[in-house]
Amino acid sequence: MLPQPQKQAVLFLTNDRMELYMPDMANILTYYFSDKIVRDLEVVDQVALDLDIQSFVTRNQLFSVEVYILLSETVYFAKDLVEDPSFHLDIEIGKFIENVPFENTTSRIYKAVNTTKFVVANKDFLEAIRVALVNQGLLVWAVVPACIVGEGILSLTRQTGEHVLAKTDIMKQNTLLSEMPSMQSASQKQNAKKEKKQTGILLAVFIILLIILGIMLYQNAKSQSGRGNQSTSRGLTPL
Repeated sequence: MLPQPQKQAVLFLTNDRMELYMPDMANILTYYFSDKIVRDLEVVDQVALDLDIQSFVTRNQLFSVEVYILLSETVYFAKDLVEDPSFHLDIEIGKFIENVPFENTTSRIYKAVNTTKFVVANKDFLEAIRVALVNQGLLVWAVVPACIVGEGILSLTRQTGEHVLAKTDIMKQNTLLSEMPSMQSASQKQNAKKEKKQTGILLAVFIILLIILGIMLYQNAKSQSGRGNQSTSRGLTPL
């Protein structure tokens, strides 16, 4: 029997919500962030975010889905790069990053629709969203800015979702987060869990056998000691 193809989805991430498209769904799913959980592109309460996403995934049966995250322009900072000898790329990029209000950032140069852009985003925010999804069994394959798809994308449409899923290899190659999974690493992770569980069971059995062996040795030694005392008492004669 051939394995079933993995379901795929596009998740559009903005500063205040997530929108999710899957080919077999009639409507785009939407989840709005509470300002007590996400505020100014930072996760305020990771535990609450995990619980909300768990509820979102369970309610919509989004299990074992490959996810491609498309970032809204409200989530990242971008600068157009010009092809000019007087334009000092390293200096301009350094100045731009200094003005981004986050300590831990991730960045990359992208060939957008009509220009080349330098994109910077809050890495902690993106990682928090990715981890919350992965913890629910979703496989996040790529995180890319919307500018590589088109300009002025304000919300996710079926057409945009289909466009992204038609170019998943390009999305993987252009991800903003470097530590993306592979099918091999996912399989290795599952095997490692199985091996760890089997090792735990074998260790428990080994400990039980040691305890049984200890009890048997103790009882055997006690039995031999009793017989020895009886032999000694028979060998004694009264004066």
